[in-house]
Amino acid sequence: MKNSLETKSNAMTFFKNLGFIPADKEVGSVSKAMEYAYDAWCVYKMAEALGDSSDAEIYRQYALFYRNQFDPSTGFMRPKKYDRTWVSPFDPAEGSEHYVEGNAWQYTLFAPQDVNGLIDLIGGDGKFIAWLDALFTTTSKYDDKVVDAAGLIGQYAHGNEPSHHMAYLYNYAGAPWKTQAMIRRILDQRYDDQPDGLSGNEDCGQMSAWYVLSAAGFYPVCPGEPSYIIGSPVFDSVAFHLENGKQFIIRAKNVSHRNKYIQSATLNGEVWTKSWFSHSDILNGGELVLEMGSAPKKTWGSSMQDRPHSERFAPVMQMPYLTTDDLYFLDKANIVLTCDTDGAEIYYTVDGSMPTRSSPRYTAPFTVDRTTMLKFRAFKPGLAPTPVARQKLQKINFTSLKNYENDGDFVNGLHYDYFEGLFAHVAEMDGLEPLRSGVIPQFDVMQSKDVEQFGYIFSGFIRIPRDGIYTFYNKTNDGSVLYLDGKEFINMDGGHPAYVVSRTIALRAGLYRIMQKYFQIGGGLFDQVDWEGPGIDRREIPAEALFHEASE
Repeated sequence: MKNSLETKSNAMTFFKNLGFIPADKEVGSVSKAMEYAYDAWCVYKMAEALGDSSDAEIYRQYALFYRNQFDPSTGFMRPKKYDRTWVSPFDPAEGSEHYVEGNAWQYTLFAPQDVNGLIDLIGGDGKFIAWLDALFTTTSKYDDKVVDAAGLIGQYAHGNEPSHHMAYLYNYAGAPWKTQAMIRRILDQRYDDQPDGLSGNEDCGQMSAWYVLSAAGFYPVCPGEPSYIIGSPVFDSVAFHLENGKQFIIRAKNVSHRNKYIQSATLNGEVWTKSWFSHSDILNGGELVLEMGSAPKKTWGSSMQDRPHSERFAPVMQMPYLTTDDLYFLDKANIVLTCDTDGAEIYYTVDGSMPTRSSPRYTAPFTVDRTTMLKFRAFKPGLAPTPVARQKLQKINFTSLKNYENDGDFVNGLHYDYFEGLFAHVAEMDGLEPLRSGVIPQFDVMQSKDVEQFGYIFSGFIRIPRDGIYTFYNKTNDGSVLYLDGKEFINMDGGHPAYVVSRTIALRAGLYRIMQKYFQIGGGLFDQVDWEGPGIDRREIPAEALFHEASE
């Protein structure tokens, strides 16, 4: 479990070291941060069960990192940049690259491991209930642009699994009757027995599993937590036949299309006022009887002692972080550390060892003049120390790539060769006769958007305006390789969805050979090559920086 979580790529590295995923460094940053936090909670519970208190404490803190994506000024999980400023402008209903198949409405409540903490973030029971009400009623001009979101009720997207627990969250805030009404609405409006009767992809059977469980009358809001939240059953009786020979039966007396509200309940003959039950209640066998009626019984399951509750977590500190951006340097890197938790002290090491209170304490900026693995963590009396943050500071030298500045007559534009066919790797275009060739201002595959299987080879030169350190980024769907001076520089070969890979290099001012091989195998057409460097904020490489030989 640890290995699976620890090897989730650059996004997980950001998550562990910063406490969030920067939107200007990683696509789908908010969605990934929310999901990684739940993943970490699962590892925390396993470590706790195994008696591994050290791992349990680390992953417990990771499980709460989702809170760092919350913007109290908007009430949503919002994309945050590497410098800790919020991405602007921001509209929670708009689909964007910061959310995977959804928007801020659909991902703000994706914290099943900490529902009560989420309620506190949003402002308490009343504000949380109002937030949920708005989720199911808010519409916008972006409804047809939310990427792959389907089955909308307001901004609730039943066709996307990250929304599936949300209608049950009213129970946690003391309004289970609202859960009962909404569950019936989803069952009625988002399912039928026609070929298109599911409102979204049947990923691993989840769309149907939601129906089966909800129609029976309950749902697991937090998989891994052995409790079930009661909704509104549609059957008179449902029996679960257990491996131990026992049965667990749910009976819904007087249930009908109109009679969807729970009036009272008993469990094994005893009055049951809770809006949830445990996994052990099922395993022990027995009978849950629900008396149904046509009007909400707002007192049933609403008291504090009758609500489901997520685990109450001890407070955690903010992760300490490096405030300078000298991750790559030519001479020296300046180290400035800070922590947003008042009273926190930072201890660090530069020799690869784990920082403790016996390590050097950070008191003022310092420099390093060689490639260094900086490790640091924060301590404060009364709180557990933070997980260790790691940051590699890499000293680099100017590259020896050939500079073509004085070797010919160059004009703006890249040469391109265009191919059509089914390619799985960029090398499969080598040696083929292109369907057409020409000159194009910059890297651009959109002119072939009506063809699903094709490839490009772009070649030419890039002008580096001044000496310094440059980072190149490539975001591609389906596959590409970027070359400098004929050598592989960024490898994104093989079919895959769009994501960003970057690489940093030290270049002197001049003209350098650049090439990209790109192929598309169907759907998700996208290719963008960005750069940043001295005096250049990250942006797409402009046409005025790209050239080809005039004789071509």
